[in-house]
Amino acid sequence: GNFDIAGLALRAQQVITGDDAEQAKNLENLKPKLKGAALVVVGLGKDAARIAILRRHLKLKVPMYVLPAAVRDGYLTRAKDAAASTRAPLPPLSVTAPHPPGDARGHLLADFRSRYRKRWEVLPPGHAGYAYDALHLILGAIAGRGKVQSATIRTAIENSKNFVGLGGTYHLGPNDHFGLPSDALIMAEVRAGRWQRVD
Repeated sequence: GNFDIAGLALRAQQVITGDDAEQAKNLENLKPKLKGAALVVVGLGKDAARIAILRRHLKLKVPMYVLPAAVRDGYLTRAKDAAASTRAPLPPLSVTAPHPPGDARGHLLADFRSRYRKRWEVLPPGHAGYAYDALHLILGAIAGRGKVQSATIRTAIENSKNFVGLGGTYHLGPNDHFGLPSDALIMAEVRAGRWQRVD
């Protein structure tokens, strides 16, 4: 269907399925409609990587955006060089570029990456930061409370304000269990085989 969000309009949509030849044909059908547009891939690692490879093969000179979930599912490993210039909104832990001066997360992120890599011998996935933050929010909610009851913990978590975690600065509430502003995600692009911040 048609939609218009923040001045962006959907020009075309295409389900990419089948074997390599059929997938290439599906993507090629979009080519005339992509001039001055971007390719937004709603798929996970394997599917998104396949479309990146086809995009390069078909010489589609348009920006390509993937979901954050595609990144944690082996996108760079599968797409290899075809991943270059792909963009995605990512959790801070997924982005290797330095964080801006004054960003309270910079030290936390560097420390977590270092400890995670030492223990597991790989870089942490971006969503590991959310698990880390959730654990610390829960520990903060039960600290010094004696008898722990679920309603008390829930209220304490919902009253968490200015909690600086790996995902950003949380301001939770009864009607906001996510607690992060939209700019907590970082727009990143694949450069030299790594996700790097887009300025």
